[in-house]
Amino acid sequence: KWEYNVKECERLGIPYGVYIYSTATTVLAVEKEAENVKKMLEGHQPTYPVYFDYEEFVLGKALGTEVVRTYCEMLRSAGWYSACYASASVFFYNLDKAALRDYDFWVAAYGPDDGGIYDGAISRFLGKDEYAMWQYTSKGSVPGITTGVDLNFCYKSFPKTIINGGYNGFCPEGLPQTVVPVVAPSASGSAQAGAKVYS
Repeated sequence: KWEYNVKECERLGIPYGVYIYSTATTVLAVEKEAENVKKMLEGHQPTYPVYFDYEEFVLGKALGTEVVRTYCEMLRSAGWYSACYASASVFFYNLDKAALRDYDFWVAAYGPDDGGIYDGAISRFLGKDEYAMWQYTSKGSVPGITTGVDLNFCYKSFPKTIINGGYNGFCPEGLPQTVVPVVAPSASGSAQAGAKVYS
């Protein structure tokens, strides 16, 4: 299903990101998850982050932070724009936010009825400058989808950051990685071989 969804987003020109719903309880386990994610991403160029979804196995603060940091560092060092997803309370109580400051946070924080925008759901735990995305409900609706969907506010221009930063298979300043040799005319009108143009 993942491969189909990614290919459809790419075919239709829909910006997308990905996440791994982690079950890692050790650094060794998260290293294996990160390697699998890198393999799955080969040949794809998401314009949103590659998130680590930290919610099922909430570990102690030190180990949990190390697990999240290990995943994010492994993906980032391989050229992927990694980030972390968790609930507001997990970020507040179970992770060392300062140790993860190099990675953007996508925070789930629903209001009392999980159906409307309730700023207090997130502001009790995090300041506005501490997160890049806010998932504010799981009961949203989108035309063509019959079940409830998660809805989010995004406060950062991820496509610009990722493309211009050279992450996720893009070259810096948004130029694709494919380099093709061309014959370019010189000022005198003669051809010069060896010039390169990004295409």
